[in-house]
Amino acid sequence: MTIDDPPAQIQAACAANTLPLWTSEFVTRLRFGPLADDEWRTFKDPRTYDALAAANPAAYEDLKRLYFIVQRAPAEFAADRSATGLHTFVDEIRGLIEENHGVLPLADRMQVFIRVDSAPLLGELIPEAIAASISSGTTQMG
Repeated sequence: MTIDDPPAQIQAACAANTLPLWTSEFVTRLRFGPLADDEWRTFKDPRTYDALAAANPAAYEDLKRLYFIVQRAPAEFAADRSATGLHTFVDEIRGLIEENHGVLPLADRMQVFIRVDSAPLLGELIPEAIAASISSGTTQMG
């Protein structure tokens, strides 16, 4: 287990402390504004991010959404010329976003745990509450 897998850490901690844990998987739809070729090119060069923020705040917000997904520092990400680097990521993610008409579907997981001494009714209601929160459209972001 590493810091790169928080859901696994939560699951292990709950198991180690005998805490009740409920998990539900769902798809989040992260929405992006219309992005032109110039914005996509700018996304590949961290040295241009300040100018992008000033010229097109909406595109800059979309850029921040992409960095939230990858959780990598811009300079380090840009220096990585491998298949996991910034250039490849931007090219591949652009295709997915455009294919889905400005939406990036992301697999996600909700985890809820409670204290062992919580009221039994709480444990009975949690699965229904999780299902209701997922089906109510609260999984759309952006």
